[in-house]
Amino acid sequence: MCLESHIEALKKKHQTLSDAVEDAERHPSTCPLAIRDMKKQKLKLKERIDRFSRRLTPADVHAAKAQLRVAATGGRRISDDVRADLEAIASAA
Repeated sequence: MCLESHIEALKKKHQTLSDAVEDAERHPSTCPLAIRDMKKQKLKLKERIDRFSRRLTPADVHAAKAQLRVAATGGRRISDDVRADLEAIASAA
């Protein structure tokens, strides 16, 4: 996945989550903790979008490729979200 399409996918997830938060806030029966958790997820997505929207340096690309190599050899477990982020950065070269 190229970096631009990765950013667009994150923006779409962010908007979907934003809509879900608004919908949950309109319903008084929604648990406040659930709303809080959705807002935290939304903030994390925003931070990821901001990180990818800034200009990536060659060092960023090199570091992403190195982290993917370590994960591929079983040296470190990474989440699917982190793996997708690293792959998007690595493909930016």
